[in-house]
Amino acid sequence: MKIDKLAWTMVVAGAVLVSASAAFATEIAARTQTSTPAPAQFASIGKNLAPKKTLLKIDIRSGCTSKGVVFKIVNRGKKWPRTARLKLFNVDDNTLISERRLRLASLQQVSFLVSDKVNQGKRIGVWVEPGWYERPFAFDAERDCKAK
Repeated sequence: MKIDKLAWTMVVAGAVLVSASAAFATEIAARTQTSTPAPAQFASIGKNLAPKKTLLKIDIRSGCTSKGVVFKIVNRGKKWPRTARLKLFNVDDNTLISERRLRLASLQQVSFLVSDKVNQGKRIGVWVEPGWYERPFAFDAERDCKAK
């Protein structure tokens, strides 16, 4: 009996064969002189074939102007696979000031101003929360522009 290439591909790819008959898997294993992987091994094969996560790699710069605090965010990594949430906080008491969704391509940048009317001389924190993986909360940047 000739082994069908499509069936062989299914064995290598993993999880697809878990639902196939045990007799078929045993026959393939016998003809290829290898042992049939257990279902748990199929699951680990599938994990290895999964695409790698696109981690957040950003550069944030900030500065003071006569109107308030300016933040500039540059994506230094790959294009984001999904949207992220850009969140602005009052650092002193961790209250959320504002948030918006954004999705950046590689090397794309976004700038925004937090006016003196909004920040009221308090320290402002920025946190980018990716929508494609969980990331522990920590401010990515902080800045205050108190009048001197």
